[in-house]
Amino acid sequence: MDQTSISFEKILEKKENESSKFLKMFENSNKETEDEEEENSNDCLETFLPKDLFKENNNYEEEEKNEKEILYNRKQLNNEFLNNEEEKKNNVQFQAAINLFKIDIQVLIKQMKTYRGSMYLQYLLSLIDDSDIQKLLIRLSPNLIEVMCSHYGNYFIQKFFQRLNYQQRLFIFNIIQNNFLDICIDKSGTYSIQALIDCINTPFEEKLLENLLNKNLLLLFCNENSHHIIQKIIIDYPEYKREFLNNFILGNLNKICSNLYGSLCIIKFIIMNSNLYIRFKLIKSIQAIFFNLVLNRYGCSLIFFLLEKYGIEYCYFIIKFIQHNFEFLINQPHSLILIEKVLNYTSKFVYNEFNEIIWMILKNDNLLYILIQKEMYKRILSLIIKSLNEEQKVILKKKMKNFLQR
Repeated sequence: MDQTSISFEKILEKKENESSKFLKMFENSNKETEDEEEENSNDCLETFLPKDLFKENNNYEEEEKNEKEILYNRKQLNNEFLNNEEEKKNNVQFQAAINLFKIDIQVLIKQMKTYRGSMYLQYLLSLIDDSDIQKLLIRLSPNLIEVMCSHYGNYFIQKFFQRLNYQQRLFIFNIIQNNFLDICIDKSGTYSIQALIDCINTPFEEKLLENLLNKNLLLLFCNENSHHIIQKIIIDYPEYKREFLNNFILGNLNKICSNLYGSLCIIKFIIMNSNLYIRFKLIKSIQAIFFNLVLNRYGCSLIFFLLEKYGIEYCYFIIKFIQHNFEFLINQPHSLILIEKVLNYTSKFVYNEFNEIIWMILKNDNLLYILIQKEMYKRILSLIIKSLNEEQKVILKKKMKNFLQR
């Protein structure tokens, strides 16, 4: 081996050693940087993120899953509940239909005429559909009047009428037209008719009712049960719809006022009337029959009510009539209360007119003697004495002495 080759090998070996050292240093430096990066990353995680981040995320997912399951279960339960309720409702309606349509009609009528049966059947009536109402109407039609005039049956009928439509109500009018008066004057039937009046809402039905009423209007005014129907029409109907009643009242005032129930209808008519023309005609009609009214118990009550309602400007004739016919009226059994009320009214609101009546009594010895002598005139006399002025008191004392000397 020559000298040059030996020297080259030494140089090569030296280079390899240096390179191996460099590689080792590079590997160590890489290792250190990786360790530092890991440490830094851990520090970052610890600094900026919670330790149980991924664990909590897993919990949230589980909770969300549980909530979905709960909502689903609730939905299922609600559906089941609604289905059960629907089934129950269908079963109740089915049961109601069985009771109303399968039971023998005579048994059903008997149930309607009892307290418990009527209440139960009213409940069943609220359950059935409108389509079943027509079937029930046809089923009840042969016995409808009987149920309308029943003490407990009329309560069922009142509820039943509320479920009827226009055509069905016309069918009712057709059934009852021949027995309308009998139903109206019946103690229970009158409430059934009032319920029917509440339900009608078309001009044709109102005309049908008017025709039925006109056949026996005076009797309906004066009956203890049917007068409630007349009062209901007076209260519920506007004046233009009850023109037939207004005309009948003005034409038959004397007959209506002489009856207790008729006078109650007239009082209701006076209260509800706002038409000045009708008011004027009413007062004129009362003036024409005034003498007959003051002799009647119910007519006297009506006269004073008229005075209180319309006032002296409309009813001045009442005070003048009392003044000019005082002696005649105190001898009538039903006029004493009217005289007392009119004197009370005039003493409060028209003192001058009242004073004229007082002077008229003091000047009439026979009249004053009658008032002093009879106990029945004590209230009228006490009212007169309380209102006397000094001059009138002196006159009365002189009169009293003359009466004692007789």
